[in-house]
Parts: sequence; structure tokens; C-alpha cells
Amino acid sequence: MEFNYFSVNSIFNNDITIVTKELLPEGFSGKGTARVDCSNKISIILDEIGWASAKAQQLIKPITSGSKLKLSDHILYLLTDPESSNGRGTVVGLLKIGRKKLFMFDLAGYQHEVEPLCILDFYIHESKQRTGCGKKLFEYMLQHQNVRPQHMAIDRPSEKFLSFLYKHYGLEHILPQMNNFVVFKGFFDHDSGEGQKICNGTSSLQVTRRVNNQMSSVKSTNRNSAYDLASRSPGRFSAHKPESTMGMILHDGISQSTPRSEVQDDALNGSSQNEHTTFIAGDASTSSQEATCSSAFHQPKCVDKISEDKSAYRHSRLW
Repeated sequence: MEFNYFSVNSIFNNDITIVTKELLPEGFSGKGTARVDCSNKISIILDEIGWASAKAQQLIKPITSGSKLKLSDHILYLLTDPESSNGRGTVVGLLKIGRKKLFMFDLAGYQHEVEPLCILDFYIHESKQRTGCGKKLFEYMLQHQNVRPQHMAIDRPSEKFLSFLYKHYGLEHILPQMNNFVVFKGFFDHDSGEGQKICNGTSSLQVTRRVNNQMSSVKSTNRNSAYDLASRSPGRFSAHKPESTMGMILHDGISQSTPRSEVQDDALNGSSQNEHTTFIAGDASTSSQEATCSSAFHQPKCVDKISEDKSAYRHSRLW
């Protein structure tokens, strides 16, 4: 990635340069106008390569830009090629890292509060991929931070990045998580060096002593298992549902939550032992007919030509 308005080599003296929130190369000694000019040029570079990274990962908006880096404590590693673009230099790739306070599950299902070093963005220009540039940039970061790759958390890695980690570092077994971060087997090893920062000043792995029963039976698997577990986890919609008073009235005291097998056949068929209803079918010429009405409905008198179907006086259970 080249820039026509300025020379990349005039800003960066080395192949890999560390940039922080000051938007200045590490060890920059300029002052005044030179300092402001260098900061503006690096901001332009980060905006351009940030959009390129977002496009490669099919994101709606970039996660790396000059303004975002300026408002954070993240560390950015920029890889350049000084010999390209007729000696003006080009920007080849970026690697952004930072610490995040996360809650992670280990393979046994225990939840830990950790603040690991996270990979937030990693991009190599398409023209330089599969040439060793990504390995060079990643190795520089590991040595500079004194951290092992399995002790880092990765924010939504792409399939290319997962293949990269498997090819060069043998990282294959993913520990399923409930967030968007991916960690590998070995993340919770205690000899992690500087990879995992101490949380709350006592332990780098503080157990909150809460066990997730569904996670406890999960083995190391692919990245989709975390989302499968999230869909099966009991949520607030699985709470106890109170009985409906109106439903109890309509169904003569039969609980709606009672299994159908436990309800007597008489109750399901619309009759009860306490009901004694006599139906007398009369003719139009009959002057007087007597009928005993159901006490449940408190009818003052019966109606002629009442259907023999007793369900006419009852609400259906499906209603």
C-alpha cells in the first residue's frame, strides 16, 4: 500500500515500527511542526490500512484508525517494505494488540476473570500474502511482548488467521467461549509469563467459583461450539411460569401444566362426577317439559331441543 502525497520511508526508519496513541513512531524525537506533520501522516496511513483490513474481513466499518488508536492504550505494529514504490516505501501490514478484561471458561467449566493480551486486528496486504510477511510481523510482536501465542486471546479471528496459527504454531484445539474471543488449549497454563495480567492483585486466574454444567462436558472443538452452547443455555425465558387463574376457572380447576396422562378421562371428555344433567328432548306441541339443569351453570330453566353433545356447555381445552 503506497501513498502519493508523502514517502513512507520518510516516516519509518525500520521494517517494523511500533505506534501507540501518540501516533508517532517509537523513539521519535522531532518537535513542533515536525511532530504534528508526522502524526497526521500516520493517521492517514492507519485510516487507509484499517479500511483495507475491514474489507478483507468483510466488516461493515474498520476496527483500526488513527482516531481510535489515539483514544486507546493499544499497541500497533506496522510492517513496511522500504525498497518498493521506487524507493519511497510501502505499508505491508498491521498487527494491533491490547489488554481486555474478559471472563473465560476453561475446559472443566470453571469461569476465570483474566486480562490477557489480545490480538485485535491483523492484516497483510493481498499482494504480500504467503511471502512470510505475516510470520515476520507476528514473531516480532511475540518477542517484543515476551508472550506465547497460546496465551493470547483473539478477537473474532478469520479463517485465514486460524489457518495461519495452525500452520506456524500448531494451535488447533479451541476452548469454546460465550463471547467473541477465541482461546486455545494451553491458555490457562500458569507459566504464561507476561501473557496474562494479574486480575484484582491476587492471581492471574481468579476463579469465580461458578460452574457451567453445559461447558463441563465439552471437549476442545471448533469455534462454532461456543455459539451452539449459547443457544442451548437456559435464559430468562425458562423461568417458572405462574398458573393462570382464568385458565383454572375455564378448566374446572385442572392445572394447565398438569400432564394429560394425569387428568382423568371424565375431565377431558367434558364431564365430572359432581355434574348430573338430564336432557329431555321435547316436541313443539308438548306443553310442559321438565329438565334438571346443571348446577355448575346455575341456569334458571332449561331450553328445549338441547343438543345431546355436552361439550356445547363447556369451553374446549384448545380455546
